[in-house]
Amino acid sequence: MVRLLRLEFRRLFKDKAFFAIFIIIAIIALLQILVASNSYYEDPFGHVYWLMPLRDIITTSFQISSTPFILIGIFISLFIAKDIAQGTIRNKLIAGYSKLEVYWSTLIIASTIAFFGMVLYQGLIMAFVWKIPFQTEAFAVNELENFMVFWAVGYLLILMTTSITTFISMMVKNMAGAIILTIAFLAFTLVLALLIQSLLEYLLIYQRYDLFLDAQGAQDALDALHSVLDYFFIFQLEKYSQTLFNYTEIPNYYSTEGGLYLYKVLGTNAALLALVNVGGAYWFRKTDLK
Repeated sequence: MVRLLRLEFRRLFKDKAFFAIFIIIAIIALLQILVASNSYYEDPFGHVYWLMPLRDIITTSFQISSTPFILIGIFISLFIAKDIAQGTIRNKLIAGYSKLEVYWSTLIIASTIAFFGMVLYQGLIMAFVWKIPFQTEAFAVNELENFMVFWAVGYLLILMTTSITTFISMMVKNMAGAIILTIAFLAFTLVLALLIQSLLEYLLIYQRYDLFLDAQGAQDALDALHSVLDYFFIFQLEKYSQTLFNYTEIPNYYSTEGGLYLYKVLGTNAALLALVNVGGAYWFRKTDLK
């Protein structure tokens, strides 16, 4: 397994598309900084108000439909599909590696690409903290620590998204199909989640508003519905994207409600990671490579 990983990293670093994607991500980060550094206004009293502080730029990059992450997802699917199309995987099997080893090594490579792609993008942005303020939210306690938890949750959701992208690419075994499905997954998952959530709210609450005694009763029912939806990955992504665009505030994970939501995210994603990765590896083991 270790030797296979070394071979995979060697193949990755020889891929010109790998460096091209990372250069494009770096250029996007620098352009973001250029725009953000000029996106402010000053009131007559000399107070400066930043329209794009570093905090907002960084959190926006966690959205799976953001340009940097779509580029990362496309490269991951391209890298995997090219491995299958060129017969490299078949050669690995002939060399004595099992399909499980092939799947897990591919997943590790994909996760590494996603992680370092995001670190590069966010690291370049954070390098300009001297020029553009960070501006975290004003929590009662643990302001910066709370944002770091929010940041960690973002990487957890990215890891889960990368696992699904890897599964799609390994199962499709077709370069065009893998790229198209990956783009569709990254671009439209949030739209699908929003549509389903809106439909459920309409059918279960707004259409049956007469069943509730007052507006507070309807709001309690709405909160109960959202509490259930918090257990599902696509709605966690959708809720995260709402936070990014300031429709809602960052949850206070140090509060009772925020802590409960954090446990939901950690628990459901741990279970889903096991299901997708272990299940995907064993499913791939039973597939036929033509």
